[in-house]
Amino acid sequence: MIHGAGGGVWEYRFWRRAFEDAGWLVFGADLQPGPLGLVRTSLADYRRQVLGWPPSGEPPDAVIGASMGGWLALHAAAAWRAKALVLINPVPPNGVEAAWNPPEPIPEVVAWSQSTLDETARALPDAEPEVVRWASRKWRDESGLVLRELAAGVEAPRPRCPTLVIVSELDADVPPQTALAVARWCGAEAITIPGASHVGPLLGRSASSCAALALDWIQRQIPGHASRERDHQ
Repeated sequence: MIHGAGGGVWEYRFWRRAFEDAGWLVFGADLQPGPLGLVRTSLADYRRQVLGWPPSGEPPDAVIGASMGGWLALHAAAAWRAKALVLINPVPPNGVEAAWNPPEPIPEVVAWSQSTLDETARALPDAEPEVVRWASRKWRDESGLVLRELAAGVEAPRPRCPTLVIVSELDADVPPQTALAVARWCGAEAITIPGASHVGPLLGRSASSCAALALDWIQRQIPGHASRERDHQ
């Protein structure tokens, strides 16, 4: 599970619970600044981190990525020859003629760790108050270079496995028409979540149902996988 810009693997708290309860072995980690510091951290730094994540060196069967993590998930799914890929409001790669809305102007460091409770509430209007309070303490600063690279458009491989794109109806960061354009570029299935914000499928009131939807879809692409994991455990 690959998180988006300014976030962390904590964003998947509801999803991780749903997948682990179904017998899946789940892995994800917080992206870290590159060796030259956050200001000079690039997408290439993040891609190298993600590709080194599998703890046993055994590539995962399914990859999930949200927002910026969707771009990283495209690379991971190709490198690991994943059997299923889920993209949640993905930032469009180069070749997708669609707009998204990075912060303007993009500073050297986007200080999301300084976000207030009110700012988090505006970003997550579809979340419960306790989730908003919890998330407001979790955001991290992000490399402006990473966002500038994404805004300019960066190449990513088209997926060769079954792909699902989850689209938030009320996404102000990656508008729904942009996520749908990514789905067409991928040759993917797309499902729109009514009333969901950009991070809503992960942390909003629809998070548990979105996780169940993604879990069901992945298990249909990889029949018997979850039952085998339960037997192994």
